[in-house]
Amino acid sequence: MIVVNLDMLSKFKVVSNNMRIAIEYLETADIDSFADGKYEIKGDDVYAMVSSYTTFPAQEREYETHDRYADIQCVFSGKEDAFYADKRGLSPTGAYIPDKDKQNFVGEQQAVIRLQPGVAAIFLPNDAHKVCCAVDQPEPVRKFLIKVKI
Repeated sequence: MIVVNLDMLSKFKVVSNNMRIAIEYLETADIDSFADGKYEIKGDDVYAMVSSYTTFPAQEREYETHDRYADIQCVFSGKEDAFYADKRGLSPTGAYIPDKDKQNFVGEQQAVIRLQPGVAAIFLPNDAHKVCCAVDQPEPVRKFLIKVKI
């Protein structure tokens, strides 16, 4: 897991060519012009998902991990908490779903990250993360998520 101010995100272009493509896209995208939906950047290797929603109480959410993709998560309006935990200390609530590249878990958090405008979180494959969690009470959020094949 990496948490960084958006203006420092460019330092992580060295992770992989797909990460470089994702970060350069994020640096040049006019986020306000995007409607909610999925946007292809480089086929299935790099794509963005824009979503608007109301955050949930943390106890209603589960951790998730991915095997093939890293997530770059950026909140552009509102704020939410994202919980992080070591996957090895969590209990699975179901099997890995290959077509969604996702497995869900429950357990105790190790860190809480406040996602708000100006902050990006990168969750690497196997980083267990529970996102879309209300800070104090549910509130509207607009998020830009880029999926990066690793």
